[in-house]
Amino acid sequence: MNRRLKSKGLVLVAALILAAFSMLFAYKANQETFAKAFTSMAQVTRSMSNIGNWGYWVYYDGKSGNQPNGSSGGIYPRGTAGTIYQDGFVWGTMWEDGTPRVGGVTYNVGTQAGWLTAAGTPVSTSDPAVRIYRIRPDWRTLSHAQVLADAAELNMVSPSDVTEAMTQEIIAQYEQDWMEWPVEHGAPWVDVDGDGKYDPDVDEAGIANADQVLFFVTNDQNASRTTGLYGSQPIGLEVRTTIWAYAQPAARLGQLIFKKYNIINKSGKDLDEFYVAQWADPDLGDYSNDFVGCDTILGLGYAYNGTDSDDDYAAFGLAPAAFGYDFFQGPLVPSPGDTGHIGFKAVPDHKNLMMTSFGWFSAGSPISDPTLQEYEGTIQWYNMMRGFQPLDDLNNPTPWTLGNVSGGTPTKFPMSGDPVAGTGDLDGDANGYFQPGDRRMALISGPFTFKAGEEQEIVVSVIGGISDTRLNSVVELKKNSEVAQVLFDGAFAGVPKAPKAPQVNVRPFEDKVVLEWGSSGVAETEDPIIAGYEFQGYCVYQLPSASAALADAKLIATFDKVDGVTTIMQPEFVAAYGMDLEVPVKFGLDKGIKRYFLVEKDYLTNKRLLEGKTYYFAVTAYNYNPAPDIIAAKSLESAGIALQVTIQEPLPGTRLANDAGDGIAIRHSGPSDGQASVTVVDPYSTKSRTYQVFFTEDTDTNSATYGELLWSVKDSVTQAVLSSNNRQVSDLSAATDAPIVDGVQVAVSGPSLGIKSIYETDANNTTVDGSVSYLPPSLGTTGYLLENRIGTANGDLYAHGFDRFHYWNMDDLEIDFSDQSLTWDYISETVHKDANGNATYAPYAIYRHKFDTGERIRLFAGYWDTDGNGEYSLHLLDDGSPRWAGAAYGAPSYEPIYAWQGYDASGNEISYDPANEAQYITDNDLFTSANITWGSSTGEFKYPYLNNTLFTMYLGSATLPIGNKVWFKTNKANTVSDIFSFKMAAPTIGDETAILEDIEKVNVFPNPYYGRNQLSSNPYDNFVTFTHLPAKAEIRIFNLSGVQVRVIEHDNPNSQFAKWDLTNSSDIPVASGLYLVHIDFPDLNKNKVIKLFIVQKEQILQYY
Repeated sequence: MNRRLKSKGLVLVAALILAAFSMLFAYKANQETFAKAFTSMAQVTRSMSNIGNWGYWVYYDGKSGNQPNGSSGGIYPRGTAGTIYQDGFVWGTMWEDGTPRVGGVTYNVGTQAGWLTAAGTPVSTSDPAVRIYRIRPDWRTLSHAQVLADAAELNMVSPSDVTEAMTQEIIAQYEQDWMEWPVEHGAPWVDVDGDGKYDPDVDEAGIANADQVLFFVTNDQNASRTTGLYGSQPIGLEVRTTIWAYAQPAARLGQLIFKKYNIINKSGKDLDEFYVAQWADPDLGDYSNDFVGCDTILGLGYAYNGTDSDDDYAAFGLAPAAFGYDFFQGPLVPSPGDTGHIGFKAVPDHKNLMMTSFGWFSAGSPISDPTLQEYEGTIQWYNMMRGFQPLDDLNNPTPWTLGNVSGGTPTKFPMSGDPVAGTGDLDGDANGYFQPGDRRMALISGPFTFKAGEEQEIVVSVIGGISDTRLNSVVELKKNSEVAQVLFDGAFAGVPKAPKAPQVNVRPFEDKVVLEWGSSGVAETEDPIIAGYEFQGYCVYQLPSASAALADAKLIATFDKVDGVTTIMQPEFVAAYGMDLEVPVKFGLDKGIKRYFLVEKDYLTNKRLLEGKTYYFAVTAYNYNPAPDIIAAKSLESAGIALQVTIQEPLPGTRLANDAGDGIAIRHSGPSDGQASVTVVDPYSTKSRTYQVFFTEDTDTNSATYGELLWSVKDSVTQAVLSSNNRQVSDLSAATDAPIVDGVQVAVSGPSLGIKSIYETDANNTTVDGSVSYLPPSLGTTGYLLENRIGTANGDLYAHGFDRFHYWNMDDLEIDFSDQSLTWDYISETVHKDANGNATYAPYAIYRHKFDTGERIRLFAGYWDTDGNGEYSLHLLDDGSPRWAGAAYGAPSYEPIYAWQGYDASGNEISYDPANEAQYITDNDLFTSANITWGSSTGEFKYPYLNNTLFTMYLGSATLPIGNKVWFKTNKANTVSDIFSFKMAAPTIGDETAILEDIEKVNVFPNPYYGRNQLSSNPYDNFVTFTHLPAKAEIRIFNLSGVQVRVIEHDNPNSQFAKWDLTNSSDIPVASGLYLVHIDFPDLNKNKVIKLFIVQKEQILQYY
């Protein structure tokens, strides 16, 4: 709140009445002035840190924490109430003549932009390089929504008022600042290639793994500015200021802004008794009800609300926030045996001074602001830096005392009690000016001797805390301070970060919205592992407004990895219990990643989406670390960037070739049973192309997919590969994370190896039973059951299934009951013989059909002759009670079939050959005949190819299917010979013939207007909307007397809507009645007339 503008004095009531009519215009003009100051200036003189949960204004001359319009410029939580009216960095020293000098920034700015030359003279402030530099490492991949939000904040306009020029300015400035990052003037950077030169394409600008960094240089060599501050002359200092923050507005790290001041003494003199101070004027919402305090253990100075509620925060439904500064690193001074730090590097035999005193003052109290523009202010400040009250007696300073009681116990740290516990020295304990009020505070460090030419580095952080009560906000503030300290102590190595926010494309339709984030930036979001945090999933939200926080949004979908991680619990402060408790923060479903979402209703109202209404959505990414070691949070979530979308038909002149969700026809050539699906996600991004899906094997031995058959998509004409090396899925329904190419999602499934079907044919291969079951009561054609020991066609490796050892791959198997074979015993591996010693034949032959060559190989057959009669039997289990008992292993009726693949002496596959049966009988040994063995025999150990196949009786009348064949067909996986192809068409955009057709739809809604509009956001939001407008249209509105009451110029190629707020050209509400609307389309040489009937609700004018 800009209280100083409000306290200028009384204004005549008449003037207020007259001003009421122009108030809105003045406000808009003011906003336009601010916007132009940013968008048209080549030299950036102000900017803001706005990537976390702070909106924090800074200026190139050192001013900070104050908005361009003079109101509070430290906004916390971002987008809500003001927290800091203004803050600044202040210093003081005892000059060589024995008098103090004080400089820096408070309400007046005692510094100017730019650095000092080697001669100690300031560079011109008009030098284009003298500006605020602001960078973020992901500037090349920012989404439109991210840039839009940034532009709205910097230009102080609503997102709906952001122009294309504003967004382009944001990107251009990020690029220019990255390319021109002033490392020669002390801007921090990482020399990736180690050549000592900043290369913007190789090296990393910035500091501490930050997501956004600001940098500028100031100096105090302007006497008019230094005397305009507190009457002191310049000292000769250059200050390099670095400000950085993290894109985690919902996490503790997002409540922090770090500031580093590198001060260089270019005065040519040693400066004795030098002090530095972080000063602030807190305005926690309403400026008149604040308290301050300090925590000597945390090195924290802070402000909190003195009353339980605050109107400014209450307007956002929030309890008052708290904020403060943590003094991490003070001046570096000699100290044998200690270790200090500068530039995140250790300096032996030194130490860093910390907060050595805390000071405060309160407007309108005996301890008030040091006097501006007068040397008296210097003395007052220097006294406070020395740990005394800010009074003007340098020789007889007045100490701070506990309780601020005259004659009380002196202290350097007043207000150091615990307001949450209600103990110690607290603001508000005494009467008078200890009531909540307009406070200031200063965290001070010193004294030290600042050597000529020396550089000192001071690091502080701006910290916010927000909870459900003013004191719980203090609790959160201190927890955030502890996190900041841990990061600083670790030199910001391995900073925990949320995943990069997904790049979301938003497509509106007449009754739905497509949110799509799979066509670009996926790897940047999902691949990095940062400080042990791995990407876990996405969340989709609907927000009630463009400025709403995720806490106010409705979660409408979660898409997470299938890895057993579902509900994520982590410690959070629970106000009801006054402590941290494990609470759920993410609710995964373990159903797989998906990168688009079709919104088909308003989730806030559970009603249909209304055409012409604007809605707000956000898509975030979150990660997971089961055992974090820096912060307690196990999951961090990217910022929720509001995506604004108005429900509408395609723009005039647009014809879509497909609708969102359409499936596309696919052609398949090749031998596999594989499948592919193509689903339209974004009809606006489709292209006129023919596509091919093809397969290649990964031969990279270092690859995680080594040996797998991967698929890619290419343009069949240009052969350009559009998506490469994707994994197949076993089921298309599980392909939620399939890639999106040119607006369509392509998914490919290759069936898992295994048996696809078992069926029976006659001798001519005509199917007589399409599904031979291995479970009763489904019987074969002759009443048999086909079984194995595991009761299913496919089993794990070594399970007792048909293909126990997974030899079959994609080969098929045939048991031909129209033939017969010599068979070998399962146990002895000898030829089966009858009681007379004669070889016996089983009533079947077994064949292997090779997938790759089509070759039919006859296998060496056998069975386990459990009853010892030398004949293959089909029996019931008969243990005195004949019955079917399933695959009763070892029972007399259990005679499973086996088969072996034969090999020659060189290891080549051979077939069972009836012509060699005499030799097989003479050999009487499986190894000798087929060069394979089983069980205890010696030789080339090889397990059966067909295993444990059992034909059993279910009914006593069952027989073998003599004369027929039983087939085992396997799944055929995709191969390099398989190709899937499909064809797409691009949408037609801006077709003039189509536009001429579409302007026939131009209309106005609602019509008639009966005092309300269902699209209105509040009772005072009165308007009608003209629809289906082309890029340009002039709308002239007349009453029945022929008087023109309003002209609306529509000039927007990206919108088909124009609103009329039902006022005339003087912004006075029009009367109820019938109006004629003339709409001209200048680019089309067409026009249209619409009748509009309006019934206004009762109007009560506040001013007349």
